[in-house]
Amino acid sequence: MATILQCTLVVSHTPVSAKSKGDVIVTASRVGVAMRDIAANVAGELCVEGVVSFPKSTSGGSAIADGVGVFWNAGSSVISTSSSEGLALGVTVGASADADATQAVRFSSSYVTPVVSPASSGLLVGMNGNAATAANAVNMNSNGNLGSTFMNFGDVVRTLKQQNLAPL
Repeated sequence: MATILQCTLVVSHTPVSAKSKGDVIVTASRVGVAMRDIAANVAGELCVEGVVSFPKSTSGGSAIADGVGVFWNAGSSVISTSSSEGLALGVTVGASADADATQAVRFSSSYVTPVVSPASSGLLVGMNGNAATAANAVNMNSNGNLGSTFMNFGDVVRTLKQQNLAPL
């Protein structure tokens, strides 16, 4: 369970199953944190940007320095510094020791970027994940990994222009 320290952007979300305050919710295009308990099939609010304290591992070697990029591992419900373990969340605010069970993160759902080109094109533009070819794109989309290569906004626009996918 995550703790919202400061929320700067809220979106509406209707879950198919009940969610508790602080649950980390992964949708097709973003990660959010439930701001209060949300009943199944009833609209509720998710914090999608701000400072949030996320759970982290307390095993040896799990300390995280200030300003490090972190990722949400939905399987283990903890953050990680390894991009291969989940969806990008943001950067740490302050450092944590191995024994610390939580880590404050400057969180933004804008760090979670869906694939922006058709899977058949073989051009995968996204924030994280292991899919490196169009053949892996179906699996990539079904398991929640949302891309294979980090690209800044300028790179994305340039790539879309090169592929004649952008009207710019």
